[in-house]
Amino acid sequence: MKHIVRNQHIDIMKGFAILLVLLGHRFMTNTVEGAQHPVSIIIYSFHMAFFFFISSYVNEITHQLERKGIVKFIYDKVRTLMLPFVVWTLICFWIDGGNSLNGFVSSLNFYPVNGYWFLPVLFVFFIYLITKKIRTFGVIFIILFIILGLLIKQVFPIWYASYLITFLLGGYMADVDIEKKLTTNHAYGISALVLVMCWCIYPFEASSLGKSGNLFLIFVIALVSCITFFNFFKKIQLPEFLATYFSEIGKYTLVLYLVPVLILPAKTFVLNGQVTFASESLIILSIAVLHSLVSYVIGRIIYEIPYLRLILFGKK
Repeated sequence: MKHIVRNQHIDIMKGFAILLVLLGHRFMTNTVEGAQHPVSIIIYSFHMAFFFFISSYVNEITHQLERKGIVKFIYDKVRTLMLPFVVWTLICFWIDGGNSLNGFVSSLNFYPVNGYWFLPVLFVFFIYLITKKIRTFGVIFIILFIILGLLIKQVFPIWYASYLITFLLGGYMADVDIEKKLTTNHAYGISALVLVMCWCIYPFEASSLGKSGNLFLIFVIALVSCITFFNFFKKIQLPEFLATYFSEIGKYTLVLYLVPVLILPAKTFVLNGQVTFASESLIILSIAVLHSLVSYVIGRIIYEIPYLRLILFGKK
């Protein structure tokens, strides 16, 4: 099988995305404002959408489905996504004091309260690619997610709909002609401007979930953020130490997504509300970077142990 050469530009984007995940978790759990912290609001408006976008983009430019065939493609996704999901959910269930089979089974869900919800949702999206020639399927899934969110008055199915849209965008971006059109300076400038404008009026109130303007904002931010940051990292020349940092942690995004919950539990501390915004942000950033480096080292060690690497991260 032909060896796939790693693309540093992609690893840098993945590293940026996983650092946002760590930052978002820390701002949400270790600040007085929590989910209402300004930085947390901005991060959570787009960081997971960007992750789904990158995942699809990488899948398409490496032609995984075409190279492997349907059976091998599904097997690899079960191994690299569903196996870690089940194993790490079990680990967290045991750490939290769970001791019943029914309790563990009920914890295997797609609900975002489950810290590892990203893995089964991404798995479902990848399985969707097998039917991607039936274009209407994507539209149907998106509409069903939106209807479900409105019916149960919960925002998470609508988030999933926006993630599916950015996942599809990532696949389309792998087309050379489409990428050229969306990476012009004109497209970059417009997407960045729209994103900043949206952030100025975001977030909306959960009580007004059903308003069309609020739904529109979710999808616009998801789309333009992916275009903006894809362009940003494609065009900018990062300082060498930053490029190295992002590209290295970008090679171990699954590790950095799974391991940190064991290093520093969410409710360890809450920063004093009297700390200045700048000091608070610097402390949270320092913790997130430290988290990433410790997780990276742990990942590098585990990757040297074949059986642990397979069981914990689905890597052969």
